[in-house]
Amino acid sequence: MAAGGWSGYAWSLADFRRLSAARFPAAKLLDEFDFATRPSVNKPLVLQLVQGDYLKRRENVLLVGPSGTGKSHLATAFGMAACDAFRQQRKEGNLQDQAIP
Repeated sequence: MAAGGWSGYAWSLADFRRLSAARFPAAKLLDEFDFATRPSVNKPLVLQLVQGDYLKRRENVLLVGPSGTGKSHLATAFGMAACDAFRQQRKEGNLQDQAIP
């Protein structure tokens, strides 16, 4: 399961369970996204969103555009980044190993 972009992280069994429960269509990370081939994508905004501050504010993100513009890739990358942020906070002792309400 380490293929497809997941190999750069030190995932525990609990992390893999969370990722499986998220039902991502495939493992996609932001560093795999080719901004050069999609100039219409607002790179500074994407880099800001991947930080996950919208989650703390309980805001939604809506990705719109024609087919083949990377919406699913970005959405999955945001989700993978959120899982990684949760994992890091739990590792540092900032969170308990429980579901986020």
